Amino acid sequence: MKFIWRIAFAGLLLVTLPAHAEPSGFRSYQLPKHGTLQLSVPRSWNDQMRQRQAETPPTILFTPEKGYRFNVQVTPLWPTKPGAVMPSNDEIKNNVTAAAEASKAQAVETTLNVREIKGASGSGYYFVLTDHAPKPDEFKVMTQGMLRVGDLIVVFTIRSNDGAETAVADAI
Repeated sequence: MKFIWRIAFAGLLLVTLPAHAEPSGFRSYQLPKHGTLQLSVPRSWNDQMRQRQAETPPTILFTPEKGYRFNVQVTPLWPTKPGAVMPSNDEIKNNVTAAAEASKAQAVETTLNVREIKGASGSGYYFVLTDHAPKPDEFKVMTQGMLRVGDLIVVFTIRSNDGAETAVADAI
C-alpha cells in the first residue's frame, strides 16, 4: 500500500501562510518504499532532490528563482528497522534543543529559544540563530528544526541572508 503524506504548511512547515506570502503549489517527491511526500511550495522556488543511495532518505533542496538569498533543506526520515519507535514530542524537542546548544558557539544570540510548530499534519520544534561571523559565501541566519508527520520525521534547515524574510516566513 502506498501512502501519500500531505504536508499542508506555509511553504513547507505546517503554519498558516502570512498575507504577504507568494502563491504556492503542491509538489510531490517519491520516497523509496515510503510513498510520496507532498509539499506546498512557493511557485518561484527551484527544487532539487538529492539522494546518496537508493532507498535512503532524500534531501530536498529549495532555492530562489534568482540570486542566493536563501536555501531550504528538507529531509524526511523514517524508521530503518522494523518495529522501531518514532521519537515522542518530548524527544523531538530534546533533539532540537541539543542541536541549538551545539550551534550556540557560532551564534550572536546567547540564548537560543526552541519554538513549537503545530499544524494539521504534525508538530515539532525549531530554533533560529544569527551567525556572528559569516564568511562572504555563507548565510547569516539559520533556522533549524524537526517535526513529526505521520510515520515520518521531517528535519529542516533554512539558511538566509538579509532580504529573505518573506522566503523564511514561507518556509516556516
